[in-house]
Amino acid sequence: MALTAIGAISCKKDNEPKSMAGTWEGKWGVFFETPSNYEKWVLEKNGDLSAYLEDGTLYATGTWEEDGDEIEVNYTDLSFSNKYRYTGTYDEGDDEIAGNWIDPENPIIGGKFEMQRK
Repeated sequence: MALTAIGAISCKKDNEPKSMAGTWEGKWGVFFETPSNYEKWVLEKNGDLSAYLEDGTLYATGTWEEDGDEIEVNYTDLSFSNKYRYTGTYDEGDDEIAGNWIDPENPIIGGKFEMQRK
């Protein structure tokens, strides 16, 4: 009976979704451009987010939430106080998040993004 219980627990852990917390690097693009602008996120387990430029400079802070394979990131640029919202889908096979971003104060401005776990 003990082996059956251990097997059931092991299977359950394999089926649990992988958390998106961690470090992600990728690119974003404006409107219909292919994403080409560097972006790095550190997603903390408590829901906090820090965003960095390619040279390692912290340029934005905010929050993130995941719901199954879906993620929503909201942050504010530290220099200009611009706000951004990223919504995407996590692909566990590629360990990648891809989706769209917008300026919630001017939703006509936006584009696509793709991030890979580091």
